[in-house]
Amino acid sequence: MPSSGLQRLAFGLIALVVFPGCGSKAEPIPAGDDLRNPDVYGSQIKSRAVAWLNQAKTHPDRAGSIALQLNELVEDYERQPIGDHGAKYKGLRDGAIELKKLADNSSPEVGKKVDELLALANSLPGELKALGDELNKGQTRTGDADDR
Repeated sequence: MPSSGLQRLAFGLIALVVFPGCGSKAEPIPAGDDLRNPDVYGSQIKSRAVAWLNQAKTHPDRAGSIALQLNELVEDYERQPIGDHGAKYKGLRDGAIELKKLADNSSPEVGKKVDELLALANSLPGELKALGDELNKGQTRTGDADDR
């Protein structure tokens, strides 16, 4: 039926307009004049990495998923404005991969690796900023209804 094909096409086009960013990776670099500033980029990465790694310290059961987030955040560091801090970003990327393996094996070394990555993240250039809702991105809260 031609009308059902047109309806599907129209629905698909509407979905593309309404949900253009769904599933795409968020850019950690703000737009504008600061786009290529290593301190601005470093601040964005540092703030997210420290927030996520602090979550891994208090919730070791989340270390595997946090490691995946961290790896995704820094996996293309070589194409970013990193200044002379390439070794730090490489260390974060490689450390995230190692943390994922440790978490998958329920290794007692998870906490030690998280501490190492926190020290490395804190050494990145730029200012550490509080993230608010970014800290809880992707996390769900449980027990809220029972606490009332």
